[in-house]
Formats: sequence, C-alpha cells, structure tokens
Amino acid sequence: MIQRIIDKFTKCAWELELKINTWSLLNIPQERWRLFTALVYIHFLLATFLFVFGIICFCLGMQFSVMYEEVNCSDGTNIFMPLLNLIASFTGLFTLRTLHLHWPAFIHFVSLWVVLPINIVQSADSAAAASRWFHYAKDPRSPSEWAHNYAYMDIFLAFMGLLNDVVCVGILWILLKYWCQESVVQNSPRSTRQPLR
Repeated sequence: MIQRIIDKFTKCAWELELKINTWSLLNIPQERWRLFTALVYIHFLLATFLFVFGIICFCLGMQFSVMYEEVNCSDGTNIFMPLLNLIASFTGLFTLRTLHLHWPAFIHFVSLWVVLPINIVQSADSAAAASRWFHYAKDPRSPSEWAHNYAYMDIFLAFMGLLNDVVCVGILWILLKYWCQESVVQNSPRSTRQPLR
C-alpha cells in the first residue's frame, strides 16, 4: 500500500516536471515583460517596507504600550506574515535573473498564491487592531496620544498589506496569461508564431 502511494506521488511529480518544462517566461511579450519586471521590483520594495514598518510598529508598541491593556503589533502578524511576503518577493527577483530555468518561476508562482490570503489576514488583523486603538483613544481616561498613533500605524499596515496583494494579483495575471502556456507552437496552419528556443 505504501509503495502504491509512493508511486502515485512519483507519477504526479513526473507529470508536474513535464508540464513545468513546457512553460517559459520567454513567452511574455516585451511590453508585458517591462510591466512584469516593474511589478516584481515594486513587490520587493513594498514587501521590504511592510516588513520593516511591522518591526518598527512592534518596537514602538513594546516601548509605549505600558499604560494600556494590550501591546500594539504584539501578535506577530505584522512581522511573520510580511516576512513570508518578503521571501515570496525575493523569489521573484531570483526568477528575473534565471529565465532559462523553469522551477524558479514555478516557485514564485506558488509563493504568490500562498501570500495572497496571508496579506488579507494581516490587513484584517491590522484593521481590527486599529479599531481597538480608536476605541482606546475615545476614552477620556486615556493616558496619552499613543492610542491614536497606534491606530494610524495599524491602518497604514493594513493598507500596505492590501497594496502588496494588488501587486501580487498583477504579477499573477501576467504569469497566468503568458507563462502558463506551452512554448511550442501548436500545429495550426494559421499560426505565424515561431517556437521559442
């Protein structure tokens, strides 16, 4: 029984290998390639900024939340989730430099699908935290203005997470439209496209 399971996994892996080897980033037209490259670099910059700002938010929260019942950015979603996003964006940079290899593009493709829901969760968590901090700020006994500051930080983190998702969707759209096509020309008499080498 175990051997049958292993054989099925081996067959699936072999079929995936054959499929991925027919896909190429060279299928992306030049105009779309410029857009794709720009989106990959923008994603890396946004992911880096989101990660760094999440760390800053955590550090400020640890320093100035002592007068409140909770610590801002302390649940880890503002560090761990942006870190995954940063790793996914880094695979995109690697993909741009290895056009002749098929697997880096596949790893980038899969990692973008993984970070899409993660960015939404991070944005929702930050928006919920902002709501709580606005509630703290309305309390007349609030000891300082840090509740407002935290609320605005969390709103900014939520916005940055959603902006990262918009860029990820743009990259995925280009990959789905052009990369996930076989590089070989179909045997159609009307086809004028030459095979990519």
